[in-house]
Amino acid sequence: MKCLKEVDCLGSKALIVGSGAQGRVIAYFFDRDEDMELVKLTDIDRRTLDYCMKFYRKAETHVVSAEDVETLSKLAEDVDILVNAVPVKFNLKLMEAALKAGTNYLDMAFEYRDFEKIIGLHEKFRSEDLTALVAFGVSPGLTDVVVGLAADELDGVEEVRILLGGREESDVVYTTWSPEIFLDDCTRAPMVYEDGEIKYLEPFSEPEVVELPGVGKVRVYAHPHEEVFTVSKSVKGVRRVIVKMGGEEMDFLCTLYRMGILYKDAMVRGRKVRIDDVEVDPARLILKFLPRPITGEELREYVERGLIREVKGTVLVEVKGLKDGRRCVIRSYSPIPPIREIVEAVPLANETSYVTSLCAYTAAKMVVDGSIKSRGVLFPEELTREERLEFVKRIGAFRPPIKVKTEMSMDLN
Repeated sequence: MKCLKEVDCLGSKALIVGSGAQGRVIAYFFDRDEDMELVKLTDIDRRTLDYCMKFYRKAETHVVSAEDVETLSKLAEDVDILVNAVPVKFNLKLMEAALKAGTNYLDMAFEYRDFEKIIGLHEKFRSEDLTALVAFGVSPGLTDVVVGLAADELDGVEEVRILLGGREESDVVYTTWSPEIFLDDCTRAPMVYEDGEIKYLEPFSEPEVVELPGVGKVRVYAHPHEEVFTVSKSVKGVRRVIVKMGGEEMDFLCTLYRMGILYKDAMVRGRKVRIDDVEVDPARLILKFLPRPITGEELREYVERGLIREVKGTVLVEVKGLKDGRRCVIRSYSPIPPIREIVEAVPLANETSYVTSLCAYTAAKMVVDGSIKSRGVLFPEELTREERLEFVKRIGAFRPPIKVKTEMSMDLN
């Protein structure tokens, strides 16, 4: 491992693969980190890299495909961590690049069908004294950390529910995430861990209205997410794990799905509908009209002009189980910081990329400075309690902070 000290590593280096919504913000955090000597940022688009470079002080850019393991492994030879900020289809290749370079690794999500292959790399990373943190953003990521901390307090865990939702007061329609990935997620079969196995549901299953702190009442739906895999693997004895997501955009897409305009696995299967003499794929037509993710500069302009007035969002984690023979639930929630504070602090960020990237950067920095000593391929809940507590402490100390607020209720019916 390149740098493993009890204190921050002066002169450390990081390689960020991908300069999209997350990668450019993670690079910005590293670029502003006084302990970092150099940040390497890659992308397949030179214009994207040139745009990002306007905001950095000590970064260098490289036009490289995420599939080019040889070039990326050479770029990673002198860095302390490789951060994967590209689509999940590249994860295994980038983990291979990190191993070839002999450096640490972090990503923010994974392809579900690759789950066992990812776990299978544990001994390779551990034998090289390397850490590979998998699925370490905000959700998955912070949610897993919170589940782990709650499980520490209980004698046994029965159920984990992760509820995500928000709403905006805005005169403009905008997205903060890749529309292709969002539509793919929404039309995939969501998972639930139940009775010792992972089961697949219909899209938009198990709708319910929940009260999200700081947001209000939101209708949420079962949604495919990594925590169903990671929590069921890592938290012993858990009987049920589900992730649900909601918001106005989810309600809209659910309506389209129930009308038959959207359909299962829409981004994978494709389906043509004849309208007079023309055949169209309704899912591709919807995708055509969805805006691209908003840039930090656009977001700041809209906020300053009053077109975007408020953005509310909360990650709520409910962990139910037993403590001292009594049934209880530990509820932990993390509100998105005020949008004005985000755009003032990080010019490249939107509300989604800020919280996701801050969590990823913090975990990566903890690997670099030696605060995370665990080795091998690890999910966030598999870190030690001390490592998880330090992570929560650090994200809560940023400006604007991501705070984790927790309460326990006893004697549930």
